[in-house]
Amino acid sequence: MFKKYSLCVKACASAASLWRTLTLLLAALLVAPAATALESVTVQLLWKHQFEFAGYYAALHNGFYRDAGLAVTIKEGGPNISPIDEVIQGRAQFGVSDSSLMYSYLGGQSVLMLAPIFQHSPAVLLTLGKQLTTPSDVATAGLIQLKPGYENMSLKAMFISEGITLDKLKIVNQGVGLEDLLAGRIVAMVAYLSNEPFLLQQRGIPYSIIKPNSYGMDFYDGVLFTRQFEEQARPESVAAFRAATLKGWEYALAHPDEIIDLILANYNTQGKTTAHLAFEAQTLTALINPDLIEIGHSNVGRWKHIASVYADKGMLTKDASIDGFLYQPQAPLNWPRILPYLMAGLALLAVMGLLVAYIARTNRKLTASFGGMRRAQEAAVQVYTEQRQFIAMIAHELRTPLAVIGTAIANLQARIQGDQPDLQPRFARIDTALARLNTVVDKALDEQRLSDNPMVFKPKPTAPSALLAQVRSLISVSDKHPLHITASTNYHSVPMDLHWIALAVVNLIDNAVK
Repeated sequence: MFKKYSLCVKACASAASLWRTLTLLLAALLVAPAATALESVTVQLLWKHQFEFAGYYAALHNGFYRDAGLAVTIKEGGPNISPIDEVIQGRAQFGVSDSSLMYSYLGGQSVLMLAPIFQHSPAVLLTLGKQLTTPSDVATAGLIQLKPGYENMSLKAMFISEGITLDKLKIVNQGVGLEDLLAGRIVAMVAYLSNEPFLLQQRGIPYSIIKPNSYGMDFYDGVLFTRQFEEQARPESVAAFRAATLKGWEYALAHPDEIIDLILANYNTQGKTTAHLAFEAQTLTALINPDLIEIGHSNVGRWKHIASVYADKGMLTKDASIDGFLYQPQAPLNWPRILPYLMAGLALLAVMGLLVAYIARTNRKLTASFGGMRRAQEAAVQVYTEQRQFIAMIAHELRTPLAVIGTAIANLQARIQGDQPDLQPRFARIDTALARLNTVVDKALDEQRLSDNPMVFKPKPTAPSALLAQVRSLISVSDKHPLHITASTNYHSVPMDLHWIALAVVNLIDNAVK
């Protein structure tokens, strides 16, 4: 007894020591990421601060970028800032553009599309009044304000689709936007459904909107991108920034009021009102369509369609390929970053192996201690099983001779029936004895079946008189113990298993006689 307690104390002490070692390793594993310095990156926005970039604000202020190991700087855009140029020149690692990004790629720019946030572009052509409502109307009316170069390609493709080449348009790149339109210095301007229409509605000024998707130019927008070199040199950072940004967008769309307050407090360089930002949030959410489409989802076939639209309009060659333009998230492993975690994991496995080995050794000792008891128990079970099997075998073997004896007595009784009446009581006693022997055999077999399988009752409607008759046929009594059975015939049948109930009654009578 004392030896067993000593063994348990030693086991507990050893287990406690192993547990302390394991705890220290886990603590080191958890602290390791926190000690890693954050990587500084910059994202260049397409325009000035507004709800259009809500996901980036949410990712920054909720710590999604920090959790991804990134220290992110968000740079505001403007009329003279090209996100594509900023990223290509290395002044930013990430940028936000529109579907014109693909046109830049096919034009030789080394950009990589990471995720389109808006499934449908909010970019439209805005005019005052109700007179200029088509690209043809605008083309001959006066100056049109559009962004230069590769930007606003969906609007430019819209004119080309109507047979109006860009050299026939009077395009200006400079100006102050809506104020130029209101002053009559331009007749149309690029606008966002989420921005300028709200301002005109607030002033009660009628306006018209010309949507590129009405002319087959249903393009992506709010496209997150980087340069090819960035993904090749730091694939884990690119993947982490993309994932944290999409998480930020999910949060922003689920908590628009919170993000609006964040913009008002930290990013409201345009002086927008709460109502204006709420209008913007509602409009952009419909274009993102998060209830139906996963945020950031990109369809290769749709990008190819955009390329074919550019090619059909003569803006690209027919054989233009977008292979290499779309981001593939299967990035190679960064072994310098992974190695510390791998070593910690191997150390943890080593400790777990020692613990398992110790437990196995302890179990072997306990098994040896209790082995004799288990073998004795198994031997007893074996003897009991063999006894029951022997009884069952004897019972089965008795069935055949009992049946033969019963048949012989019946035949003999039939042959001498009426000739020797004094023999009839003897035949009756023999029949009763055979029935009794059959009952004993049945009981032995029933006990065997009960030990192997659960008892199953099969009740059927049975008259009590039938039960008494069955009992009378099974029981054997001597002259010293005569059995008289009287029963009324008025009893109704009741559900019972005649076989089991009769055996139970016979056992009760036997016990009473003994």
